[in-house]
Amino acid sequence: MSPDVPFKFQPRNLLSPELHSDSRGKSSLTVVKGVTNVWKSTTPKEVLSIFLVDLRVMDELQLKRVVRNIVLTVPVSFSQFQLTRIERACAMAGLFVLRLMPEPTAAALLYGQHQQQTVHDNMGSGSENIAMIFNMGAGYCDACVTATTGGVHRSKPCLVVIGGEDIVQNIMHHLLPQGHINNEMKAMGLLRVAAQDAVIKISSQDIFMIDVDLENGLRICKVLGRPEFEEVNRKVFEKCENLVEQCVFVVRVDVDDISDVILVGGCSNIPKVKSLVLELCKKDEAYMGMDPLEVVVCSVALEGAVAFGVSDPLNMTMPTMKEKWFTTTRDNQTGALIVVYEGEGKKVDENRILGYFKIMGIPSAPKGIPEISIYMDLDASNVLRVFIGAVSPQTHQPVMPFLEVRMPTVDGVQKLW
Repeated sequence: MSPDVPFKFQPRNLLSPELHSDSRGKSSLTVVKGVTNVWKSTTPKEVLSIFLVDLRVMDELQLKRVVRNIVLTVPVSFSQFQLTRIERACAMAGLFVLRLMPEPTAAALLYGQHQQQTVHDNMGSGSENIAMIFNMGAGYCDACVTATTGGVHRSKPCLVVIGGEDIVQNIMHHLLPQGHINNEMKAMGLLRVAAQDAVIKISSQDIFMIDVDLENGLRICKVLGRPEFEEVNRKVFEKCENLVEQCVFVVRVDVDDISDVILVGGCSNIPKVKSLVLELCKKDEAYMGMDPLEVVVCSVALEGAVAFGVSDPLNMTMPTMKEKWFTTTRDNQTGALIVVYEGEGKKVDENRILGYFKIMGIPSAPKGIPEISIYMDLDASNVLRVFIGAVSPQTHQPVMPFLEVRMPTVDGVQKLW
C-alpha cells in the first residue's frame, strides 16, 4: 500500500472459518490500527476504497494523467446490495464507475470479438462457435457456455463458492502438525505465504520443498508432491468437476459441440484443474487465443474504451467518410455485432478499438441475401458517426430504419475497420 494511506491492516486468524466466509464479500467489521496506534473498526467498503486509492495513484504515476473513471468485473453471483457497496467504495476513492461487468460476460465478450475477426475480418458475421469458459480465482469459481453466432453471443453462467483461497487453507491445515493450533497472527502469516508459494510452484513442477520457520519454536520442513497436493484438495477438484457437468446440463449442450475451452483466472493454471476441464469437454488443449491471466482485464479495457473513448492523434485531412457492405453467413440471421477499429495493422491486436454495437432486426433470409450497409462519417470536430442498416438487394431500399451511432470522440483517424 501507499505510505500515505493512514491504516495498517491487522489480519485475524487466517485459519478461522469466519475469515473464510468474509473473503467472499459478506459484510463484517475489520480491525485496523491507525498511525496514532489507536485501534478502530472499519467496513470492507472502506478497506476496498483504500485499496482503490492506491491503485489509482499507481495508474496516475504510470499514465502521467488523472484517472477518475473505472470499469470493474464482479462475480456473477453478486447481489444488487453488494454491487451498490462496490460503487460506494469507488466513490469514496474518487472514482466514477462506468460499468460493472460479470466476469463470465467479460470473457465471453472478448472471445466473441476474437471469433468475429477470424472470418476474413468481416465484422457482423461468422459461423457458430460454442465455448466453455472456466474461471477459477481466489474466492469464486464459475463456468459458462457461450454460443457466438453472427457476432451475437449468448451465455449461461453457473457458479460455486470455491477458489484458490480454499486450496491455500487446505495446504495450511495439511502442513500443521496434527492437533496443533496456532493463533499467532505472525506465524499464520508466514505459513500462509509458504502455502501460497507451494500452490504456485506445484503448478509447474512435480515436487516442492517447503521450509518455513514459524518463529514460535515450530519449524515445518516438508516435501510436497503433486499427487499429495491433489489428494489434499480432492474435494475442491470434485466441486470443479461437478460445476462443469452442471453447466453443460443446464445449457443442454453436447460436449462434442464445444469448439473451444477457455481457461480464466490464476487457479486455472493448476494442472489438475486444467486436465479435468479439458477431459470433461473432450479437448486436448485449451484455447490459446487469450491469456488466462489477462482475458478479463483485456475485456474490461475494451469496455472502458467503448464507454469513455480511445484516441490516437494523427495528422490527416478531415472530414472523411467511408462505406462498406456486408452480408450474412447464416440462414435467417437477424443480428450482428459491429466492431470499429482504427489503425493500419494487418492483425486485430495491432489496431485500436473505438467501439462496438449490436444491430438487430435484419430480415430473415437465406445466408448471403441481406445486404448490410455501414457508413462512417468523421466530421471536422473529430466526431465519428456510424450509420448502419439493412438494404433490399432487389430495390436497394432500406428494409429497416438506419441506425445512427455516435462513437467516442477521437483526436484523429488512421484506417477504419
